Amino acid sequence: MTIQELRGTLESYLNEHFGHYNVDPEGDFVVEYESARVYICPRTWSDNGDHTVVQLFSVTNVEVPITKELTDFLSTENLSLLFGHFALHDKEREVWFGHTLLGDFLDPEELVTALSAVARAANKYDDLIKERFGGRLYTEAHA
Repeated sequence: MTIQELRGTLESYLNEHFGHYNVDPEGDFVVEYESARVYICPRTWSDNGDHTVVQLFSVTNVEVPITKELTDFLSTENLSLLFGHFALHDKEREVWFGHTLLGDFLDPEELVTALSAVARAANKYDDLIKERFGGRLYTEAHA
């Protein structure tokens, strides 16, 4: 599947199941869910560019003090998650939550399930991380 074909597939699935979405300046799709903003990013995945993936991610928190307690918390939580994982962008002091799907075999139910799981987890954890470790919600900093 080409990246253009994947973009068309994503647009169709997002229109059918979510109705409203935005497109950011990089051309990625964006869906809002309560305090979470989920990015849906079609990407090529092989040296010759003939395979695709869909990266789903939400920047949950920004300006977070990077501490051992935070990194221990994120590592421990990663073990219990069925969909998605936390990542720490330490230079920018950001916490991300994301999941990746194979674009070549994407079906609507898989996208909806994964997107919903990422959105719910990001919405749950962003407040918890802010309360326990400081910083701000991504949506507060990028309103």
